[in-house]
Amino acid sequence: MVQRTAGHYIVLAGMITAWALLIWSYLVPTVTFQRFLKSPETFSIWRGVESFWNAGNPILATIVFVFSMVFPVAKLLALCALWFRFQRSKKREAAFVWLEFLGKWSMLDVLIIALFVGAIRMGPVIGGQTISLVEGRSEVGIELYGAAIVLSMLCTMGLARLEPNRHEPGPTSQRPLDRIVALAFAVMLILTLTTPVFWVSGKVPYIGTIESEFRLLTTTVKMASWNQWSMASALWIWVIGSPILRAILGLWVRFRPAGPKVMRLTMGLDEWAMLDVFALGTAMVQVKLGDLAECHLLSGFWMCLVAGILGILDSILLRTRRSSA
Repeated sequence: MVQRTAGHYIVLAGMITAWALLIWSYLVPTVTFQRFLKSPETFSIWRGVESFWNAGNPILATIVFVFSMVFPVAKLLALCALWFRFQRSKKREAAFVWLEFLGKWSMLDVLIIALFVGAIRMGPVIGGQTISLVEGRSEVGIELYGAAIVLSMLCTMGLARLEPNRHEPGPTSQRPLDRIVALAFAVMLILTLTTPVFWVSGKVPYIGTIESEFRLLTTTVKMASWNQWSMASALWIWVIGSPILRAILGLWVRFRPAGPKVMRLTMGLDEWAMLDVFALGTAMVQVKLGDLAECHLLSGFWMCLVAGILGILDSILLRTRRSSA
């Protein structure tokens, strides 16, 4: 029997808090939409699933249900099992790897709402106010949900670091393929951040047709000016900041010697860099926005999709092709 430390009980407290936040988030609204000159509509996570289903998109409804309701609960249950069954094994090590890889997909609902809020509120400014197809604002439910997911991610990292006889990451392989993938990921990330992701056009009564582009950097800044700090922060942390840091460290460890701490940080960022999740969320928002307006995916989306795939490949290479020197 392994002796538990104060760190284990801090992780346990974090898990209990994550359970409470997650259950609470399922019971309260997550977002409110108000069409021009119409009454506002409030959605919870479950009602969001229903809206996709009722709109004739059962596949998207299933994706949201699995990633927003099944995954978070399953991850916390798995963490509880890992905490209470504290025997080291290869299956246990594999469980941590899968939890870290799959855990970030639970943030899909947060990024979808951030995309909705940013996309539908973009429009011309008339009389000091932004005229938009639909005004959207996040509610406390999505903030509670996001906090629960972040806390579960931190608990996963914390419990993994408390593993007895934990192996420290060794030096990386510096083969040409590894360097090419790391460089390609960095280039595609830059293109994602500097090109428009999608374009929206629709008619507003008494105003006419309005058009807007969603660009990651500029739209996120505007969202902060609309007091949508939580949604802007989600995009800044998981779609902009973490991928940038991951790309920099990925190049660092491929082109010069790196110690265990740098390697551990680089691999840990894989769970926080969410370009792949953002790409899926963008595609789902594009389908849903089709009910309200004309919406087209632009070059930034395809850059993001490629960057997300390259990020996954770079992560796999980083873990499986370390040199034995």
